Amino acid sequence: MPKRLIEVALYPGGRREPISLPLSEVEDLLPEDPGAFMSM
Repeated sequence: MPKRLIEVALYPGGRREPISLPLSEVEDLLPEDPGAFMSM
């Protein structure tokens, strides 16, 4: 899988700007059911 960067809107500590994470790290943060995550 190519190393892509995707924008993820996370707000740790009150951050208001999206942060970029490697796709592999983002996948680690996702729940087991991606459909449930995308419907949030």
